[in-house]
Amino acid sequence: MKNIPTDIEILEAIFEKYYPAFLELSPLETGERRSPFFPIDIRQIAEGFDVDPDIVFARLYYHLENKYKYDKVSLFQLQIGGKQNAVHLPYLSSILADLRVEDKRHRWSLILSLISVVVAALSFLLSTVSVIIAKS
Repeated sequence: MKNIPTDIEILEAIFEKYYPAFLELSPLETGERRSPFFPIDIRQIAEGFDVDPDIVFARLYYHLENKYKYDKVSLFQLQIGGKQNAVHLPYLSSILADLRVEDKRHRWSLILSLISVVVAALSFLLSTVSVIIAKS
């Protein structure tokens, strides 16, 4: 069975692929800001994970959009300003930064837990060896 990509993997793939193109967009000639929504190719993102495009679409549209939508800010839009399947790239970068911090915290917790297990095992081993040596 194929591995299903995680939220952070999907968002990282989108950000890494589309952020450079987003930076190339200049503000409108009227001085207005450019649209924060950038169209993405869901099929191409899905191919990078070797999963069906519906998996990535559903993750964006049903899960991540509902999880991160607040007030009038949306992460993913089916259609906006003539763009289809568009993500709010600046907002996506903020979500991704938070997910990376959370991931790093979990990794450090796991590493520290593993170190404490190793120390406990070594302590047990040393105490067992010292008892055996004391008996001989």
